[in-house]
Amino acid sequence: MYDAKRTQPMKYDLDFYRSLFENHPDAVMAWADGRYTLVNAAAEALTGYTEAELREEVSFCDLIEESEIPRAAICMEKALAGEAQQFEIKVVRRDKRRLDVHVTKVPMVIDGQVRGVFNIVRDITERKRAEEELCQSEFRLARAQRLAKFGSWEWDMVTDSLCCSEEMHRILGAKLGEINSYGKFISFVVEEDRAQVHATAQAAIEGITVENQFRVRRPDGEIRVLHAQAQVQFDENGNPLVMYGTDRDITEQLEQERRIREHDERLRIISENAQDIITYSSPEGIVLYVSPSTRTLLGYEPDEIIGKHADTYYHPEDKLRMANNEFELAEDGMIFSCRILHKEGRWIWFETSVKRIRDEHGAVVKLLGIGRDITLRKRAEEHLRATRDQLDSFIENNVDAIGLLDREGKLLRTNPAYERMFGLKLREILGSDFRTIPAIPENLRGEMQMLLEKVRHGEAVLGHETYRFHRDGTKLNVLLSLSPVRDVEGRVDGFSVTIRDITERKRTEELLLQSEKLGIAGQLAAGIAHEIRNPLTALKGFVQLMQVGNNDPKYLDVMSSELKRIESIVSELLVLAKPQAALHKPVRLQAVLAHVLTLIETQAILNNVEILAAWDADTLPTLTCDENQMKQVFLNFLQNAIDAMPNGGRVTLDVERPTPRSVRISIADEGVGIAPDLMQKLGEPFYTTKEKGTGLGLMVSKRILEQHQGRLQIDSILNEGTTVQVLLPCLDDEQS
Repeated sequence: MYDAKRTQPMKYDLDFYRSLFENHPDAVMAWADGRYTLVNAAAEALTGYTEAELREEVSFCDLIEESEIPRAAICMEKALAGEAQQFEIKVVRRDKRRLDVHVTKVPMVIDGQVRGVFNIVRDITERKRAEEELCQSEFRLARAQRLAKFGSWEWDMVTDSLCCSEEMHRILGAKLGEINSYGKFISFVVEEDRAQVHATAQAAIEGITVENQFRVRRPDGEIRVLHAQAQVQFDENGNPLVMYGTDRDITEQLEQERRIREHDERLRIISENAQDIITYSSPEGIVLYVSPSTRTLLGYEPDEIIGKHADTYYHPEDKLRMANNEFELAEDGMIFSCRILHKEGRWIWFETSVKRIRDEHGAVVKLLGIGRDITLRKRAEEHLRATRDQLDSFIENNVDAIGLLDREGKLLRTNPAYERMFGLKLREILGSDFRTIPAIPENLRGEMQMLLEKVRHGEAVLGHETYRFHRDGTKLNVLLSLSPVRDVEGRVDGFSVTIRDITERKRTEELLLQSEKLGIAGQLAAGIAHEIRNPLTALKGFVQLMQVGNNDPKYLDVMSSELKRIESIVSELLVLAKPQAALHKPVRLQAVLAHVLTLIETQAILNNVEILAAWDADTLPTLTCDENQMKQVFLNFLQNAIDAMPNGGRVTLDVERPTPRSVRISIADEGVGIAPDLMQKLGEPFYTTKEKGTGLGLMVSKRILEQHQGRLQIDSILNEGTTVQVLLPCLDDEQS
């Protein structure tokens, strides 16, 4: 509690106290019975209220910042309890301005009892503002030192007291306040650099403003490099008093400088050894530097180019394009192509990349140019362009229909021949699925799908024979070739389709085939006539016997047999000679060979030729073929064998199975053979080794075998004989 005896007022003159109260520079306000009972002029000036307003209208809370009222109320309660209070608080003036004030609350003791509180209020707003500004200034200084890695210090050389900034401690990795003497500071300096630091300090004592660079070791072992500056303050007698200075951590700066040096060295090496031309130009385009590669690429020494405008040696057309702003330097640079004059007088194509080089303020100070000789690339592009033009011309003027498809089979391009061949307009089919184009019959669309799948897997389809329809319904025999189109990585990206109309060729082949059939029939005529005459002679004899009354029934059986023989020979001849549409169906090889031997047998006998044919009929496979065409092939080869032996001989007919799905038929004669230089001409139209031959027989036979996926091989030795081998696909035994 407040000691009333110690606070009893002395018996001074009342006027003295009144003068002290009224003229006190601080606001003095007496609080009793819940209101201000007495205020001085300073209180009116501080609060902005009049004395009457303060005494009659203003409450305690009206003068206090709202957030501060609870704390002010507690202090008031303590003062009313007799305990003096001092604190800082914010008050609110009548004009709503806030002030920082220092308040002293003294209990008002009358007759030994606390009757109220004297409030002595001092305006400290300016002091608080100054303190805040000082704090901010110190904060900014500390932040600036931290950002700049810049520490400051002051060393009292008389007392050896060292005061270092917070950043100085951070740079050294020391605890705040730890570096408090010169000796403590030296303990952080690397041993090898301490003598240097001592010498620098001595130089400063001698009145020299010094700079020094040395290393320090942090407590964690990390080495940092500092750059120090120091000065000494002397007394009037020239004795050193205080040394003060700054230390800046330049570790990262030195590392950056090292990297820059290495980078510059690498750039120098690259520039001097680069195959490209590297230039630095002013923003106006004046060349400041050019790499030595200009000697090999353009024939100029660097000194011949430096100082000139970058476009000095540009082709006039390219210079004109630049004048017309066709090459506009974008924010991040540009790439352009132009021709530059070689010292020898020829033009070299260059592709140049230009970038802006800016200073720390963002202003363009240089232009970096890197130029590459692209003359070969330009030539390749021109060659590619010419090749593309040639390809376009080839496609557009080709008599075959040509189409280009994407990977999904959609038609991307066709040529005029395609439109003429099928009567379809490009606009009608472009973008369509190639498999659904009207020219393809419904029953062949599956075939088209199979071919596309084959090509999609990288295989080519060459000369696939099929048929299509013209828009007017005309059937067209065509040869279809498909090839994969690959992208730069070798992946199948589409297809090319070439369609050749072979309708006329097929018609000609059919005529040749029929002609050859008739030719074979003519060659067999003599033998067939002889073969028919024998049974006719027998029939004539039996008829004469029956005319004289000899009607023995057994004669009828013999006559019937002879008639069947005649009928068989004539039927085979008619089948061979009659034009028929090709029809592929399963046929027993045994039946084909037996029929052929029936027709050729008499011809062989007439020419004194023996045909040796021995095989197990049950082992011969089934072919999928046109029976009539296959008979024609074997008749042609057997007839050739007979013709090759004018003096007679033997023909050996042999059959073997190289694989379960193939059969080889060999026809070997003992004839005159064929000279090696004539072998390569076999199969050419109208070439023959026979005196009266046309040369069409072998050609037609080869064509028939190709249509049956068969192969033909002819081996011959002059004066020893010829062997013809026919390899055909067949059904395996289970399929047969």
